[in-house]
Amino acid sequence: MKITLWIFALAALSGSNLFAQSITGTWQGTAQVNGTSYRAVVKISTTDADTLKGVMYASIDQSGQSLPLGAVTVQGSVVKFTAPGIGGDYEGKLSAEGNTMAGTWSIGDTHVALNLTRATPQSAWAIPDTPPPPKMMDSNAKPEFEVATIKPSDPK
Repeated sequence: MKITLWIFALAALSGSNLFAQSITGTWQGTAQVNGTSYRAVVKISTTDADTLKGVMYASIDQSGQSLPLGAVTVQGSVVKFTAPGIGGDYEGKLSAEGNTMAGTWSIGDTHVALNLTRATPQSAWAIPDTPPPPKMMDSNAKPEFEVATIKPSDPK
């Protein structure tokens, strides 16, 4: 009888990993900061070593600049990731069906709700192209001032 219980317990525990939700894919959500909405996109994938990695687009309405994520972890239904370049952290809880995360995005002392939804190809928000870097001045250019204006002021 005891051996049957042990076999059943081991089968149940090992089988639970088969039903674990994968968080790889594109996630998107909106955060409210001081009355302004910011749309964010997070793309999570796996490395060759089967660890999670990701990139975040913190505000797609302002730029297409991506932020590489640091550690991306899943423990049970809790998902965590960091954005070391800006000191950001996210902690969210994956829903039972695995299509939403209710969480908080934090940078320093600022904490805002950021609920993410798994995007489909039809629902995914377009990420703007990264703006090109500013053009450098030609090395042969000889900048000069043509006009200078000096105005007196009252030194009160």
